Amino acid sequence: MWYYLNKEKSKCGPVADAALNELYTKHVINSETKVWQRGMDSWISLKNTDIYKLFGRKSYSRLKMLSSATKLFRGQLAAFAILIFGTIILDLRRIRYFETLMSDNETTAEFLKCVGIEYQKISRLTTAILFVLFIFLAKAAYGWIFTIVSNLRALDKSCRLSPSFSGRSLFIP
Repeated sequence: MWYYLNKEKSKCGPVADAALNELYTKHVINSETKVWQRGMDSWISLKNTDIYKLFGRKSYSRLKMLSSATKLFRGQLAAFAILIFGTIILDLRRIRYFETLMSDNETTAEFLKCVGIEYQKISRLTTAILFVLFIFLAKAAYGWIFTIVSNLRALDKSCRLSPSFSGRSLFIP
């Protein structure tokens, strides 16, 4: 995480490496802007940092993909959680309705059997839909992890993680 001094010499940050690159690309900061991060003794010009040498390289533009992948994955995860919660609420309502029918003395066994069969069909359909959505969510998680590790390898050549293996490791208990 980086801190920088803006044009008014006010301390701004913390910002991640990619955000610092974005600020540089948008001309909010320049090569003479003073920057600092934990572990440094004093503020130095951006052009004197190792990260400045990476700005504009292909590997840095890949970090933008990570932001998009993260937003997509979070959205899918939230939608899946909402669907699971909604399914649980609907199941509880169906069970309450079924219990009400069973306690009613005028309800026939044939009617209860019909309601039970319909409940079973709906439950199977709901389970199948949630399973398909889970597969899409797992694919998105794999893509997200793959993107993270790919970017990590692009920025840190000493990283030995394989993006494919890291993505697949999500499914290994």
